Amino acid sequence: MLSDEPYEAYSRPLTAKHISEGKSIDRMSLVPPGFYAAHDIDLRRNTTVISLDVENHTIELHDGQTVSYEHLLLATGSTPIVPPIEGSRRELVFTFTTFDDAAAIAGALDSVERTVVVGGGFIGLSAADALTKRGTQVTIVEMQPHEVVCSIMQPHL
Repeated sequence: MLSDEPYEAYSRPLTAKHISEGKSIDRMSLVPPGFYAAHDIDLRRNTTVISLDVENHTIELHDGQTVSYEHLLLATGSTPIVPPIEGSRRELVFTFTTFDDAAAIAGALDSVERTVVVGGGFIGLSAADALTKRGTQVTIVEMQPHEVVCSIMQPHL
């Protein structure tokens, strides 16, 4: 099993819980400790695939190694779309896909009062919910047409 991340497989939908509750990566794991070894799974973290040779059943890795396989499942995940907006590469502008993204966002929130989430799908709304729970005022920007406008309000105590 190859992963470009430094972690064992984890539930990405739970990464918002790291922002809102400080949930650890270990509590997001998809399998119990020792699962990979017990099932004779060669887990390679921080590994990037460079090429795939389907005829010879081999994969070339970023470090020059070649790995052979009997069966292959490609689970590539997704890559966030960063709109070509001026300032989108500045400090305190984040994508929200991985645990490391969530950790970076959580680490920046102590000095932030207002946040903007670009995207109103499941991931965007999950991020908005977590950011609201951390006490920021959230604005959601969505490009798709909509009929209902929703505002997340916090009570003033």
